[in-house]
Amino acid sequence: MLEARIAERTRRLEEANRLLQQSHEQLQHQANHDVLTGLANRKLLNQRLQEARARVDRHGGHFAMAVVDLNGFKPINDTLGHAIGDRVLVELAQRLQATARQTDVVARVGGDEFVLLLEDLPPDEREAIRHKLLTCCHPPIEMEDGPAIPLSISVGIAIYPNDTLDLDTLFTLADNAMYQDKMASRAAMGSPPTPMAAPRRPG
Repeated sequence: MLEARIAERTRRLEEANRLLQQSHEQLQHQANHDVLTGLANRKLLNQRLQEARARVDRHGGHFAMAVVDLNGFKPINDTLGHAIGDRVLVELAQRLQATARQTDVVARVGGDEFVLLLEDLPPDEREAIRHKLLTCCHPPIEMEDGPAIPLSISVGIAIYPNDTLDLDTLFTLADNAMYQDKMASRAAMGSPPTPMAAPRRPG
């Protein structure tokens, strides 16, 4: 009888420890990931950037930061509703993740803005990275209860350490390049250009 009680108590303690560990892992995931898309959030992105910089500074090499912004997201929210807007964001997040390697980091840092950290790439791959990311726009997102939604993104890329040694400046350079890409797309479609936004910080 005593052995049975000890065994039962041991089982309960092990189960309690398992649930505690599971709860801890869930809290850790929530603290480092975007709730809607499951991608890394600003906190985890900044941590990975610091680690990537340390590796490059110690061993040499390069890494790229790509800022991706979804074009025309506000009209989607305004005309189709926030539920459809969320579906579009989740789909784009999945497509961006699919283009990335296991060593890359894909983060959502704003409503319709994403940042990718791409390590171990030569600096002359800037245009190849942009072209690969643009493939995420195809095909349009099929909707069960409505017409397909076309995707359009603007992309800006900056390279560490070629462009700058400062991570905040690296983000600003990539962010400004993204806005230039957005304005070029609007000009090509005949839309009036918008003023350059003020530089922002990644965290």
